[in-house]
Amino acid sequence: GFWTRYPRFDELISVNKWVRDETQRWRYDWHSFLDTPVRMWEKVSQRYFPSGREFHEYMNAVVDDAGIEVIYGVDVGSVASDGTPCVTLSDGTTVVCAKYRVFVATGLEERREPYLRAVGGVPYSRMTRELARNKRVCVLGNGNAAFEVAQNTYDVADRVFV
Repeated sequence: GFWTRYPRFDELISVNKWVRDETQRWRYDWHSFLDTPVRMWEKVSQRYFPSGREFHEYMNAVVDDAGIEVIYGVDVGSVASDGTPCVTLSDGTTVVCAKYRVFVATGLEERREPYLRAVGGVPYSRMTRELARNKRVCVLGNGNAAFEVAQNTYDVADRVFV
Protein backbone atom coordinates (compact mmCIF):
# COMPACT_ATOMS: atom_id res chain seq x y z
CA GLY A 1 0.00 0.00 0.00
CA PHE A 2 0.79 3.67 -0.28
CA TRP A 3 1.90 4.16 3.34
CA THR A 4 4.39 1.30 3.15
CA ARG A 5 6.24 3.05 0.27
CA TYR A 6 5.55 6.75 0.84
CA PRO A 7 6.56 9.25 1.99
CA ARG A 8 9.95 8.27 0.50
CA PHE A 9 11.85 9.26 3.63
CA ASP A 10 9.15 7.97 6.02
CA GLU A 11 8.49 11.43 7.45
CA LEU A 12 5.31 13.48 7.04
CA ILE A 13 5.84 17.14 6.22
CA SER A 14 2.71 18.28 8.04
CA VAL A 15 3.34 19.42 11.58
CA ASN A 16 2.16 17.76 14.75
CA LYS A 17 2.86 20.24 17.53
CA TRP A 18 1.52 18.80 20.74
CA VAL A 19 0.03 21.47 23.01
CA ARG A 20 -1.86 21.15 26.27
CA ASP A 21 -4.10 24.17 25.69
CA GLU A 22 -7.43 22.85 24.33
CA THR A 23 -8.12 26.02 22.31
CA GLN A 24 -4.79 25.70 20.47
CA ARG A 25 -4.76 21.93 20.08
CA TRP A 26 -6.82 21.89 16.85
CA ARG A 27 -4.55 24.47 15.25
CA TYR A 28 -1.54 22.16 15.50
CA ASP A 29 -3.17 18.74 15.15
CA TRP A 30 -3.20 18.19 11.38
CA HIS A 31 -3.67 14.44 11.55
CA SER A 32 -6.65 13.53 13.73
CA PHE A 33 -9.88 12.60 12.05
CA LEU A 34 -11.96 15.28 13.71
CA ASP A 35 -15.45 14.11 12.83
CA THR A 36 -15.10 10.68 14.39
CA PRO A 37 -15.38 9.51 17.99
CA VAL A 38 -11.99 7.81 17.84
CA ARG A 39 -8.63 8.39 19.46
CA MET A 40 -6.69 11.58 18.91
CA TRP A 41 -3.43 11.66 16.97
CA GLU A 42 -1.49 12.96 19.98
CA LYS A 43 -1.93 9.55 21.60
CA VAL A 44 -0.10 7.94 18.68
CA SER A 45 2.85 10.29 18.21
CA GLN A 46 4.24 13.48 19.65
CA ARG A 47 6.95 13.88 16.99
CA TYR A 48 6.85 17.25 15.20
CA PHE A 49 7.18 15.51 11.81
CA PRO A 50 5.61 12.07 12.39
CA SER A 51 6.60 9.02 10.38
CA GLY A 52 4.50 7.59 7.58
CA ARG A 53 4.46 4.29 9.50
CA GLU A 54 2.91 6.00 12.54
CA PHE A 55 0.24 7.63 10.38
CA HIS A 56 -0.51 4.30 8.69
CA GLU A 57 -0.97 2.67 12.11
CA TYR A 58 -3.22 5.55 13.19
CA MET A 59 -5.42 5.27 10.10
CA ASN A 60 -5.83 1.53 10.66
CA ALA A 61 -6.79 2.20 14.30
CA VAL A 62 -9.38 4.79 13.18
CA VAL A 63 -10.87 2.29 10.74
CA ASP A 64 -11.05 -0.40 13.44
CA ASP A 65 -12.39 1.92 16.17
CA ALA A 66 -15.08 3.44 13.96
CA GLY A 67 -16.06 0.20 12.22
CA ILE A 68 -15.42 1.71 8.78
CA GLU A 69 -15.43 -0.54 5.73
CA VAL A 70 -12.49 0.14 3.43
CA ILE A 71 -12.29 -1.39 -0.04
CA TYR A 72 -8.92 -1.49 -1.82
CA GLY A 73 -7.92 -2.20 -5.40
CA VAL A 74 -11.19 -1.40 -7.17
CA ASP A 75 -11.95 0.88 -10.11
CA VAL A 76 -14.64 3.48 -9.48
CA GLY A 77 -17.06 4.02 -12.34
CA SER A 78 -19.15 6.85 -10.87
CA VAL A 79 -20.14 8.57 -7.64
CA ALA A 80 -23.69 9.85 -7.12
CA SER A 81 -25.86 11.01 -4.26
CA ASP A 82 -29.58 11.35 -3.68
CA GLY A 83 -29.04 12.05 0.01
CA THR A 84 -26.82 9.01 0.56
CA PRO A 85 -23.47 8.92 -1.25
CA CYS A 86 -23.10 5.82 -3.45
CA VAL A 87 -20.28 4.48 -5.58
CA THR A 88 -20.79 2.34 -8.64
CA LEU A 89 -17.71 0.31 -9.45
CA SER A 90 -16.48 0.19 -13.02
CA ASP A 91 -17.71 -3.39 -13.45
CA GLY A 92 -21.22 -1.92 -13.12
CA THR A 93 -22.48 -4.69 -10.86
CA THR A 94 -21.47 -3.53 -7.41
CA VAL A 95 -22.90 -0.48 -5.69
CA VAL A 96 -21.48 0.58 -2.36
CA CYS A 97 -23.42 3.10 -0.27
CA ALA A 98 -22.02 4.99 2.69
CA LYS A 99 -23.73 6.50 5.69
CA TYR A 100 -22.22 9.99 5.39
CA ARG A 101 -19.23 10.27 3.09
CA VAL A 102 -17.32 8.51 0.36
CA PHE A 103 -13.58 9.07 -0.07
CA VAL A 104 -12.04 8.13 -3.40
CA ALA A 105 -8.23 7.99 -3.48
CA THR A 106 -6.98 8.32 -7.03
CA GLY A 107 -3.31 7.49 -6.46
CA LEU A 108 -0.15 9.23 -7.56
CA GLU A 109 -0.09 11.32 -10.69
CA GLU A 110 2.12 10.34 -13.57
CA ARG A 111 5.71 11.49 -13.73
CA ARG A 112 6.27 14.72 -15.65
CA GLU A 113 9.54 15.25 -17.50
CA PRO A 114 11.09 18.74 -17.30
CA TYR A 115 11.91 20.52 -20.55
CA LEU A 116 15.63 21.02 -19.93
CA ARG A 117 18.94 19.33 -20.43
CA ALA A 118 20.39 17.90 -17.24
CA VAL A 119 23.22 15.63 -16.15
CA GLY A 120 20.75 13.18 -14.71
CA GLY A 121 17.49 12.91 -12.91
CA VAL A 122 15.95 10.73 -10.26
CA PRO A 123 12.18 10.35 -9.94
CA TYR A 124 10.63 10.81 -6.51
CA SER A 125 9.80 7.11 -6.25
CA ARG A 126 13.52 6.19 -6.36
CA MET A 127 15.06 9.11 -4.45
CA THR A 128 17.23 8.29 -1.43
CA ARG A 129 19.50 10.27 0.85
CA GLU A 130 22.53 8.35 -0.45
CA LEU A 131 21.90 9.55 -4.01
CA ALA A 132 22.18 13.14 -2.73
CA ARG A 133 25.25 12.65 -0.52
CA ASN A 134 27.96 15.28 -1.25
CA LYS A 135 26.22 16.37 -4.46
CA ARG A 136 24.55 19.56 -5.60
CA VAL A 137 20.87 18.73 -5.74
CA CYS A 138 18.31 20.69 -7.72
CA VAL A 139 14.75 19.74 -6.78
CA LEU A 140 12.30 20.23 -9.63
CA GLY A 141 8.79 19.44 -8.61
CA ASN A 142 5.73 20.68 -6.88
CA GLY A 143 3.99 20.36 -3.60
CA ASN A 144 4.74 17.83 -0.92
CA ALA A 145 7.12 15.62 -2.89
CA ALA A 146 9.50 18.49 -3.70
CA PHE A 147 9.47 19.77 -0.13
CA GLU A 148 10.01 16.27 1.26
CA VAL A 149 13.06 15.66 -0.95
CA ALA A 150 14.57 19.05 -0.08
CA GLN A 151 13.92 18.64 3.64
CA ASN A 152 15.44 15.16 3.79
CA THR A 153 18.54 15.75 1.67
CA TYR A 154 19.79 19.17 2.78
CA ASP A 155 21.94 17.75 5.58
CA VAL A 156 23.78 15.23 3.38
CA ALA A 157 23.94 17.13 0.07
CA ASP A 158 26.60 19.69 -0.79
CA ARG A 159 23.81 22.13 -1.67
CA VAL A 160 20.08 21.88 -2.32
CA PHE A 161 18.27 24.19 -4.75
CA VAL A 162 14.50 24.19 -4.99
